[in-house]
This record gives sequence, structure tokens and C-alpha cells, in this order.
Amino acid sequence: AICALARLWAEAWRGRKLEGVTFVNEVRPLLQFFYWSRNTNHQWSSWYIVEGARAEFFTMLIHAAAEHGYEVVETLRRAFEREWNEPEKKWAWPADACRQAILAFWELGVPQDWVVTQLRTLEQNMLGSNHVFTRLSEYEKQAQAWLILDERRMANDLLVQLLQASFTVGNEKDHQLDAWISWLGQINRIAPEKA
Repeated sequence: AICALARLWAEAWRGRKLEGVTFVNEVRPLLQFFYWSRNTNHQWSSWYIVEGARAEFFTMLIHAAAEHGYEVVETLRRAFEREWNEPEKKWAWPADACRQAILAFWELGVPQDWVVTQLRTLEQNMLGSNHVFTRLSEYEKQAQAWLILDERRMANDLLVQLLQASFTVGNEKDHQLDAWISWLGQINRIAPEKA
């Protein structure tokens, strides 16, 4: 997968720019790289490392597309959207991988309204985790994404939800209340008028 990505980047560097449809046809196996059967993945002793690099890999793929021109970026954006919206493939697209891809497309000039729509959709789908720490981490990453877009109201709304969700007890060894009390003490020293 990395070699295929490097080859596409090198083609652009050498002046051999591909059209959007051609680029997407070339990268389709890369878009579907993480769809492997879960049983097959367990045969790789380091598969979790590969999965951990998913968001960075897709971001690099998007930037490689940019080397071929904006038309290629737009075609790839539509291909990503088709992939992650297909119900039987959603399991292969974690929220953070989608979020980072959406932000990479935004950095390359895709319309802000598309980015906002995609982040809102992602937000609706990502917050259903029953694991408290996973949910809180997703709230935080999503709020950061809204701040990157300068969507302060959306970030503020999500931070309020983060605060409310943080009071959920995750398990008997949950120390987050201690962390919040420590955090609030620091905030009160910085902004005593809001205490």
C-alpha cells in the first residue's frame, strides 16, 4: 500500500498527472485495504499497528491526489464519501480516520459546507459508543475539528456535551472525577471571576 502511494506521488512529481477517474481506479484497492476479513487480519501479528496508521495513511493519499490537481482531489473526495457511507463497510471507517480525511480535504480547498455536513454526520454516528473513555476522546477530537474550521459555536456545544458526559462513571477504577477537580482548580486560578 505504501509503495503504491509512493508511486502515485512520484508520477505527479515527474509531471505525469493522472485524471480523477484514473487516480481513483488506481487507489480503489488502497481505499479498501482495511476491509479484509477480521480473521485474516489476526494472522498478522502487527495488524493493530497498521490499523493505527489508517488515518495518517488516508491523509497522505489525499495529499498525493492534490499533487495531481484539484479535479483529482474532488473525484477522490466523492470516492471516500461513497466508501464510508456504504452500510456494510462502515465498520472499516472509524470516526477519527473519517475526521482526519475530511479535514485533509478541507485543507485542500473543498467547500466548507461539505466539510460541516460531513462532520455533523460523523458526530451523530460517533457518539454511540458505550465505552466512556472512547466517547470522551471522540468528543474532544470532534471539538478540535470544529475549532480548526473556526466553528466556535459547534465546538462550544460539543465541549458542554463533553463535560456532561465526563461525569459518567466508566468503571470502579474511574479516576476522572479527581482529574476534573484538579482541572477546575487550575481554571479557577486562571479565571477566578468565573469560579
